[in-house]
Amino acid sequence: MKSDSIKPIKILMVENDLSNRVLLQNSLSESSLSISEAKYAESLKSAFELLDKNSFDVVLLDLNLPDSKGLDTFIKTGRKYPDVANIVLTSQANEDLGLEAVARGANEHLILDRCNVYSLTKYILYAIGHKKAEQVQVQLLTDVERANRELKDFAYTVSHDLKEPLRAIKTLVNWISTDYADKLNENDGEQIKLLLARVNQMNNLINGVLKYSGLRNTEEKHSPVDLTLLVSEVIDMIALPDSITITLENPLPVVKCEETRIMQVFQNLLTNAVKHMDKPEGKINIDCVEEADFWKFSVADNGPGIEEKYFEKIFQIFQTISQHEASESSGVGLAIVKKIVELYGGKVWVESEINRGSTFFFTLPKQKSQTQYVELETKCS
Repeated sequence: MKSDSIKPIKILMVENDLSNRVLLQNSLSESSLSISEAKYAESLKSAFELLDKNSFDVVLLDLNLPDSKGLDTFIKTGRKYPDVANIVLTSQANEDLGLEAVARGANEHLILDRCNVYSLTKYILYAIGHKKAEQVQVQLLTDVERANRELKDFAYTVSHDLKEPLRAIKTLVNWISTDYADKLNENDGEQIKLLLARVNQMNNLINGVLKYSGLRNTEEKHSPVDLTLLVSEVIDMIALPDSITITLENPLPVVKCEETRIMQVFQNLLTNAVKHMDKPEGKINIDCVEEADFWKFSVADNGPGIEEKYFEKIFQIFQTISQHEASESSGVGLAIVKKIVELYGGKVWVESEINRGSTFFFTLPKQKSQTQYVELETKCS
């Protein structure tokens, strides 16, 4: 009895052995599949002619045909008709060949010696379902890539449109403050400074949008990066006050990654710690602990600390926790840290106590044969 719940399917059987073809035909006739069309081909050439003229849901493909033998039969078919589900057919003696075809992308492998109505039905339904899932995944990836491109294009377009009037405002304000300096009183001067500060803040926000929108999980060139040396370079780049000391507690590992992105992580965390330091003797400690499957990094400071209610908020884009910080920060730095770390499959979080400081943690998964530990005596202090 045919199942009404199953959508009618079209099947192409590519088999030149008469006994095998009869076996497949009998199994299909006894199955619960709702078959709208079933065609046969005795060679790869004739199969391609049918596939060119018809729309099939699944192909039952013998790998031993008169005009094509072995794995090459599947490769040619899959390459030319990637949207059609396929089941490779082999004898018991050639089981390894069928398994290799599955490893190369075949949806299923059926051993003809074991073929019966139940196995054939199961494999056909699985192959069609698997192919549809593949197509959905490809479409989703395509949609995500398109959305990412549109987001990036939008961000650049909007930022350009916003930056132009900002530049005009800044130029005009500077012109007024210079040409009318003798006519402006103290209050006027303060208002001009406030206006310029707001212009700079808006400019920082726009730059933050550009940086954040440019972070995508795309193919990038990875190379071994010595994080001990990288952090030393980051420290040299920071305008570090004499009252603040940065110490590297232990040598950091060498990991395979994109250097610029990891540099952004450390630069944002260290800059954040320096910017908010409120102690006369500021201390920032960088450390790394090796876990079973990942490296756990930490950047600890003895600054003002953060209330627990803000632990999640500070990693959201454009989020700040004080009015003073909002006027000086774009609210993008920690959001960038979070996004980069998550792109690498890690996580980031903070532990903090008010007036005692904060420790920002992040993890990077280990990659076998790509991560090593180097005993260096480099000390940044």
